[in-house]
Amino acid sequence: MSASVQQQRETCCINLFTDNASAEVFTCGASVHHYAVRQANGCVFKPFAEAKWLDKYRHLSRSDVPRHLQILGGEFACVPFGTTSLDTAHHGYCVDHDWHVTARTENAVTLEIKYPEHHVVRRLKRQITLDPKTDALDFTLEIKPRKDCQLPVGIHPIFKVANDMKIAPPFFEHGASAPWQIDGNDRRELSSGAKLNPQSHLWNNIGVACNELLQIWNVRSNIALHYPSEQTIVHLNWDQNDLPHCLFWLANPGLEQTGLGAGFTGLGIEPTHSFFDQNDQAGNHLALHQCEQNHFGVPLVADQIWTTSYQISCRQSGPSENFL
Repeated sequence: MSASVQQQRETCCINLFTDNASAEVFTCGASVHHYAVRQANGCVFKPFAEAKWLDKYRHLSRSDVPRHLQILGGEFACVPFGTTSLDTAHHGYCVDHDWHVTARTENAVTLEIKYPEHHVVRRLKRQITLDPKTDALDFTLEIKPRKDCQLPVGIHPIFKVANDMKIAPPFFEHGASAPWQIDGNDRRELSSGAKLNPQSHLWNNIGVACNELLQIWNVRSNIALHYPSEQTIVHLNWDQNDLPHCLFWLANPGLEQTGLGAGFTGLGIEPTHSFFDQNDQAGNHLALHQCEQNHFGVPLVADQIWTTSYQISCRQSGPSENFL
């Protein structure tokens, strides 16, 4: 790699821990990585996907690739979510810049970031707690806007992919695959714009599926993932009134075009208030999403704080547990 595309910039790390769990919080993106839970059977389960190049570029970042791709994996918040005219960075200013720690204990940390003065967002605040009783990760996200706006917002956990994994689909009105090419090679399980329903075979075959970008609209329940070979169920719980849709990004593997290696493998399960990750394209696909154009984006009022909370937890499952 040419020295001209390297930057001597370290992404600092805050360690959270309880008796049976641990996690790392990076200042870049206030992203959570290496979440690990010791189960009752003594096995340690790690639910997040992590890029194999993560540690290298955390210590020596590149100037030609967005920082959130250099430390890809784990969980982070996206404000605004995806690509919009409100922010030139994909997933927003917050994912590629350092947050400041304002409070911390051995199992919790609070971070804040101020946006550039021209941005509709004034600042974000994020609290991350590793619950000492349940070993769950509890999150709170606050947005304080400068101006009235309708802003696409999302959270972005990326889970590891296993051949035998299953997803318990939530209740939702309808869904579809993205109406554009993904991951450069367009190697997809469904055709562009194909309809998705709760009976789709994809939920039971996610580990062997190809690259895909799917969205489900008007979600009415939470999501669980089952890893039978590791006897673990992961729960993602969030407030569907705040983030009513959910985007599924399957990279299996994907991101060949970034040039960071042989590709990244992971499953993003991303509660959002957005149209896929191209919110400005919503008006071009009204027939696909069957909603009014203003159905995508959180309505924010100048200098009034908008808050949402969510949780990621892991629990041991029985060998014959009926997951679905």
